[in-house]
Amino acid sequence: MVAEKLRGPHQSLLKHQPFSLRLSPKVSSGYLSKSWTDQWVPSLFRYESDNTTSLLGCASDKTISSLPCVSDITTSVMCRASVTNNLINMLRFRYSSVLIVRAASEILHWLGNVEGFICSCFHDIGIHRDNSYQRRIKAAAVYKSLRHKIAFDIYIFYLLWSNVLALCQLKDNPLPINDFETTASYPCSNISGVRLIIRCIVHFRNIYKFYLTAWTWGAKRLSAVTGHSCARYNDNADIHLRVQLVLSFWYLSSHHCRLACCYLRFATTFAFWTGFGSPFPLFVLSIRHQNVTRLCHKKSMVTVNGKFPGPRIVAREGDRLVITVVNHVQNNISIHWHGIRQLQSGWADGPAYVTQCPIQTGQRYVYNYTIKGQRGTLFWHAHISWLRSTLYGPLIILPKKNVQYPFAKPHKEVPIIFGEWFNGDTEAIIAQALQTGGGPNVSDAYTINGLPGPLIIVRLKVKPGKTYLLRFINAALNDELFFSIANHTLTVVEADAVYVKPFETDTILIAPGQTTNVLLKTKPYFPNATFLMLARPYATGLGTFDNSTVAGIVEYETTIITQSSNSSLKNLPLFKPVLPQLNDTSFATNFSNKLHSLANSQFPANVPQKVDKHFFFTVGVGTNPCNTNQTCQGPNGTMFAASVNNVSYTMPTTALLQAHYFGQSNGVYTPDFPTTPLNPFNYTGTPPNNTMVGNGTKVVVLPFNTSVELVLQDTSILGVESHPLHLHGFNFFVVGQGFGNYDSNKDPQNFNLVDPVERNTVGVPSGGWVAIRFLADNPGAWFMHCHLEVHTSWGLKMAWIVLDGKLPNQKVLPPPADLPKC
Repeated sequence: MVAEKLRGPHQSLLKHQPFSLRLSPKVSSGYLSKSWTDQWVPSLFRYESDNTTSLLGCASDKTISSLPCVSDITTSVMCRASVTNNLINMLRFRYSSVLIVRAASEILHWLGNVEGFICSCFHDIGIHRDNSYQRRIKAAAVYKSLRHKIAFDIYIFYLLWSNVLALCQLKDNPLPINDFETTASYPCSNISGVRLIIRCIVHFRNIYKFYLTAWTWGAKRLSAVTGHSCARYNDNADIHLRVQLVLSFWYLSSHHCRLACCYLRFATTFAFWTGFGSPFPLFVLSIRHQNVTRLCHKKSMVTVNGKFPGPRIVAREGDRLVITVVNHVQNNISIHWHGIRQLQSGWADGPAYVTQCPIQTGQRYVYNYTIKGQRGTLFWHAHISWLRSTLYGPLIILPKKNVQYPFAKPHKEVPIIFGEWFNGDTEAIIAQALQTGGGPNVSDAYTINGLPGPLIIVRLKVKPGKTYLLRFINAALNDELFFSIANHTLTVVEADAVYVKPFETDTILIAPGQTTNVLLKTKPYFPNATFLMLARPYATGLGTFDNSTVAGIVEYETTIITQSSNSSLKNLPLFKPVLPQLNDTSFATNFSNKLHSLANSQFPANVPQKVDKHFFFTVGVGTNPCNTNQTCQGPNGTMFAASVNNVSYTMPTTALLQAHYFGQSNGVYTPDFPTTPLNPFNYTGTPPNNTMVGNGTKVVVLPFNTSVELVLQDTSILGVESHPLHLHGFNFFVVGQGFGNYDSNKDPQNFNLVDPVERNTVGVPSGGWVAIRFLADNPGAWFMHCHLEVHTSWGLKMAWIVLDGKLPNQKVLPPPADLPKC
């Protein structure tokens, strides 16, 4: 994606591609002082919304005055070459090739004279412009740039390459263009891509065509990302002029150089935003307001790239992701990559005031992490306040290339993401609830892929006799959901991005924060019917909830396409599935008991057999006293609260990981979170008279590689309720569960230590308990909380601090330079 797909298809060329200049020995390397690079280089890559027009257009850059030696266009060749060489060498190890080329083009713009600068560079390295230059630049711009370290070759190579890639993606994209970000294959990543470039270079008409198409395409993409109009680039007359200027700019007169610079700036900026030229996937998530209409109600809400739900991110196991989040709204923002283990990349995990301070208005942060040993369906979402009600999207991790699924390859893969729609502003809703101490307003509808129906609903079009992989994600704020498709059986094959032993079911249960992959095998013939797919809540608590049902339709495609057949399709009978009752805890238990790891040689279940530390945590809802001179709407005039081991978590104002890393925990957190309840009671029996909770920012500190067993016990203080608990930074094994109070003497005898399901989010049964085991092999600060957002807001959360190990790969790395400040 641009927050669409940003992965360049030309990975093989990157190994051979030179990204620096070799200048003659007479060029001094001392023209860039450290103080100047510290001040100027970061500003080169800082995205400021107010400067976007300058970045994409031709306006004079304000930073020109700070660039040494270049205030005068007639500056010596040596100085200009030195600036270019030093900057490129300075960036080559820290930034991607695209950024290097972009930086070079910025210098080109500042110098203001394309032809003069190029000739100067060529003269300095001993290559003179002559009559053969025109032929050379056409062929060697692509081919010889792999061998000669000449700046101008690199410029042309990237301009042609990125534009051809755009055409390749548009022409050969195996998915629809409007689903560009889901592309998982790269048709140009072979020698045919190079041949295509050379063919285009030789034939002027082909060059003209792909520049024309790529310019329009690139302008559209840039508009989508930056939120600024790029209409000026869509004018055909302007395009015609610019294309011809670029193709023959070595003959340009001085007054045309300005336009040539404009094109170079645009093309390299285009390459930067789309990620073409980067050896790893690049994504940009632009946080901004967008008017969205649902249920005949239009509102301005916070979105990513103007989309609701947000764009999907597709990567492969082993990929390194570099995702820039740019905040254009007044709210503070942080993004969590739900389920990614973040091995040695804890700074990229995302929960506000745990691993980072939030991204403030007008700021940006680059989430940089590698997907290690994971594949499957996850998702990303905001992790501050209730902003994740609209800020979420799929995160699809494909297996490594040439690695197959442990089941038959599906005909098609379809993400299905559940959410909630609020006619009101969710930030205002939770702010009012926290102020009054009462329960927040519930949602007005559930959504499937952002659509609540009934006028506009999701239609899943299928072919007879095919198998579809449905990737389910529950991004709803506060509700677990049942889901079923009428007259169809689903085969569950994955949970929380971990393969499971396949089993068939008519209905699945999925809690907020959980993902489930199922295979849908369609009927072998056209069934002369359509089928509803429905989702509605599984509700166990005493509070109010959204008791609505969201619908979609499964439609079978027919090969007969006539007006009469189309009209007859609308009259086909519509079948409706039967869902469990709203409080069907029996179904919920049976469904979760069917989940087992594959536990084979390829996908082993590495369950800790020996436990170093045992923990027993109670979870539930309680109360806090009402503030003085205030009337509260909680039970008996109190304020609702929630807790773990009767500690309601108080959010600090400094990120836990930052405080831990720099050894400045005083005043931020205390390492004395209770390992068991301080005041034991009959947890699922008659509730105690005292419902008040304690408050504090307490954490559990674990030595590296500690094997942990944690029992999570529901309580009946204000009524029993199911709680989906999510642990950041780890997967865990669900080794046991039951109802009533956990018995530490009897219940462990029934633990499954052979093939328990491996998850990152588990539902604590209503009126029961669940036992999990995990290995604390990931140093850092890791959040654990209920994924019912209302409970998280009330304090049902805590954190683990895992200390460094002895080896370099067992330590928390230093924070990135752009880590947001509080």
